[in-house]
Amino acid sequence: MGENKAPLRLILGGKLTTYHPDAKRGAVEVDLETPTRVDSLLKGLGIPVKEARVLMLNHKKAFLNSIVRPGDRLGIFPPELAFNLYVALELAHNDEECAGES
Repeated sequence: MGENKAPLRLILGGKLTTYHPDAKRGAVEVDLETPTRVDSLLKGLGIPVKEARVLMLNHKKAFLNSIVRPGDRLGIFPPELAFNLYVALELAHNDEECAGES
């Protein structure tokens, strides 16, 4: 079977949108030839690694050493949004748990 050649969908949050001209309009499509570590992708895009505080890969927590592949969806958010994202994700998780109790 051939490898998925769909582009990586990259979502940049907060001030990270300044690192890509199309990021303010939503997800940016990035062509990947091969699976790549998140930190290598950031360096290739000129995004400082220290600015990537919250990483979400296909709707799950990711890390700088996580591997992204063509067709994946990667959200990268700066430190100033980390707390807000944490609270939002916790609230969503708690809502799901409460819905399951009904």
